[in-house]
Amino acid sequence: MAKKKIEEVKAEDMMLEAQEEQLEEEYSFDNIEDEEGYVDEGDGLLFPGGPTLDQVEEWKSRFTNIYATEFEEDIFIWRPLTRIEYKEVLKVKNADAMYREERICEKCVLWPENYSFVAMSSGGAGQPTILSEQIMEKSGFVAAEATRL
Repeated sequence: MAKKKIEEVKAEDMMLEAQEEQLEEEYSFDNIEDEEGYVDEGDGLLFPGGPTLDQVEEWKSRFTNIYATEFEEDIFIWRPLTRIEYKEVLKVKNADAMYREERICEKCVLWPENYSFVAMSSGGAGQPTILSEQIMEKSGFVAAEATRL
């Protein structure tokens, strides 16, 4: 009976790992270069109006993991938040959730360059929220589902 339960737990763990790998691949920047419409080989840009492939490689060497999120006409390239940066965001007294989301985006969005409060205020209202959620997830704030032993 216990042996069967352990096998079930292992099978469930393997399924969760496969789902996690699929999500990682979906958000991973390594795969985005192969998708149609992103790499403009003529001028070396990742996508029209976007960063150069050299810039992307420089970001990868500095931050290891970088990701892309696309909203209808806007493409954002970002990196995970560090623990020190997270503490800096939390230090601000009386900051509401939207303020924290915007600070996280300011720290982690690599493209568009200098993505700031001004840019956020004129963009889609939900973009900073979605971006900050994805940043937090990839920064380790969403644990893989715990397995009951």
